[in-house]
Amino acid sequence: MKKTSLKYGGIGGLILGTLFAIAFAFLSTDNPNYKLSEVIGYVTMILSLSVVYFGIRNFRDDDLDGSISFGKAFTTGLAISAVAALIFAAFDTLYVTVLNPEFFADYMDWQLETMTTDGASQVEIQKVTDQFEMFLGPMGAAINGVVMFLTVFLIGLVVSLISSVILKKTD
Repeated sequence: MKKTSLKYGGIGGLILGTLFAIAFAFLSTDNPNYKLSEVIGYVTMILSLSVVYFGIRNFRDDDLDGSISFGKAFTTGLAISAVAALIFAAFDTLYVTVLNPEFFADYMDWQLETMTTDGASQVEIQKVTDQFEMFLGPMGAAINGVVMFLTVFLIGLVVSLISSVILKKTD
């Protein structure tokens, strides 16, 4: 399982990182489209985590002679998801610390401007501002890395669950 998890998790993480880089290339313009980038980000996570299905299937067919329990399939899927999530969190941390250290400030400005245009109250705007302050501080990149890891891992959990139900095969 370890070999399968590292192989397929690595593939998923590299797909995530590559598509992440492409998506964030759209943000390097003078007028970034954060809403579109967010949609692309979630679609990217779901598509790249399709490797969970293939990893479980490969493990079942090649290592377990075509038979796998739901629990073993689910555990394998979670391990693949964890590896992919860790790689993605590293890519994202690199992006916000080295490649675009102004990302959080720029995103906050865009979010507050959007809220103001949409007629949000001062209380709502202040609440969002307070939430962003966490990411602008010295621990912001680390907090974001954890958030990104958990986001990908939770999506991977769902994909693992579905894949395990589909691929479960016992003699």
